[in-house]
Amino acid sequence: MLHDGNVHYARNGSAFRSGGYTKLDLPTTTRLDIEDFGAIGIGTVDLMAQRAVGAPDICAITLHDVLHIPAAPCNGISIEKLEAADVHVATGEGGCVMTQKQTTEQLFAGTRVGWLFRVALYGEPAEDSSLHEMELVRPSAASLLAREEKLVRLGDAARLFQDIE
Repeated sequence: MLHDGNVHYARNGSAFRSGGYTKLDLPTTTRLDIEDFGAIGIGTVDLMAQRAVGAPDICAITLHDVLHIPAAPCNGISIEKLEAADVHVATGEGGCVMTQKQTTEQLFAGTRVGWLFRVALYGEPAEDSSLHEMELVRPSAASLLAREEKLVRLGDAARLFQDIE
């Protein structure tokens, strides 16, 4: 799901790139709506998404500094982080479209599920998804926010750890 928070997050550990994941020694509590969820790792996730919903053309997406939060209500892609990576996000009643800001090339798209927007991934998801439950979720319930300096430290520590290995 797309969200208005400032971090990407994934529920399933198998979503992370092999060699691109660092387990956190101490779970890092992150504020997610009114509940606290513990991040147990941080890493890189590679996704394949449809350029347009139902289209055969696909786009490779690489998300960096993704928090592994098993108790999160869904997987989350931060609109703020996409915009910082020169990706324009347009949302509306019909769904969402992500385009490259400089070239306006359409990168990937998604559908509307209740109040949220679901990126149209290519292939079968690695985990069960309860989208019918997500239709009832308020957008703020999926928007994960974390202090930027904490995210930078976690990401730097993960990259340093991987460089040492």
